[in-house]
Amino acid sequence: MSELDPSTEAWLNLALDHALAGLHHNGGLAPEAGAMLRQSVRRLERYPAGALVNASTRKPEVKWIVTGWASEMRILPDSRRQICSFLIPGDVFTARPANSSSCGVVALTRMDCADVERTLDGSPEPIRPAVWEAVARSLSLMLERRYEHITRLGQLGAAERLVHLLLELRERLETVGLAAPDKFRLPLTQEHLADALGLSIVHVNRTLRHLRAQRLLEVKFGGVALLQPARLADIAGRFDEPV
Repeated sequence: MSELDPSTEAWLNLALDHALAGLHHNGGLAPEAGAMLRQSVRRLERYPAGALVNASTRKPEVKWIVTGWASEMRILPDSRRQICSFLIPGDVFTARPANSSSCGVVALTRMDCADVERTLDGSPEPIRPAVWEAVARSLSLMLERRYEHITRLGQLGAAERLVHLLLELRERLETVGLAAPDKFRLPLTQEHLADALGLSIVHVNRTLRHLRAQRLLEVKFGGVALLQPARLADIAGRFDEPV
């Protein structure tokens, strides 16, 4: 964990704009409480890509993502892995003590997080209940997304799964100001997509090429362009889901 340098203030304020939008959308945090929470963020925990995010104590800790992407995953004894969800700025998650579970949160890019409890220790007393309530609602929404992911894996075909996931990510990123209606940055590899969707890398690559050939979407240079959003929504068979 590092003390924030005053020279990073402009960067931090922009990052917090996105992260607070996530707490507002996912958890219903009021703007007034968000403004006070912004002033309370004095330290961030930085994780490099590939790092497993463990609690620093013997009890679970709630983290709030300010920048970067992560995933919740389970790694099997033979090193295969299942990605259960993707986490973006504004999301919260529970970090568990090291070696306490076969599931964990792994940073997919460089990631900066605020520890919620330690951040609130230096915050005005009146906002603490509101922030914890927003955190609880956000964690509940994450659980709903996991159910949606199970439905995606069990009921949709390969192209449907892939398009459904990409549309979900676009909507979530748009709510925090990190996507346009028809394009967004995607710092995921085809291996990440395969591990999330229960497909082989070859199958993911083939499906992406098929969708590109139909002029429906393009995925390249770390970004996604949705060329025909309405048709993509039809392909995904979008069912009601939490964004």
